[in-house]
Amino acid sequence: MIWAAELINENGISTIALAFFTALFAGVGTTVVGIYQIKAKANEAKDAALSAQEKATETATNTQNVANGFASRVDRKLDNITSNQEELAREFREHLQWHVEKGS
Repeated sequence: MIWAAELINENGISTIALAFFTALFAGVGTTVVGIYQIKAKANEAKDAALSAQEKATETATNTQNVANGFASRVDRKLDNITSNQEELAREFREHLQWHVEKGS
């Protein structure tokens, strides 16, 4: 049979109590360290998400700027083609008119 007096070490603390509190503090310590690690990883993920959002916004803006630039270049080219076509039609009418007047 084990007597309670046998479970007390020379410092006056019960061996069972010492084991219990050691396990308790180790568990609490491990849990606290785990919580801090999870928070650190969550902050890293948050920072990465914010960075990705900024990059996506910047990319969307750049894409829109490129699209607008392309559209404006196409518009300018179409305007040039239209004005050239109108000028050619005017010159052709004048030339035909010259032929008509010369033939009369």
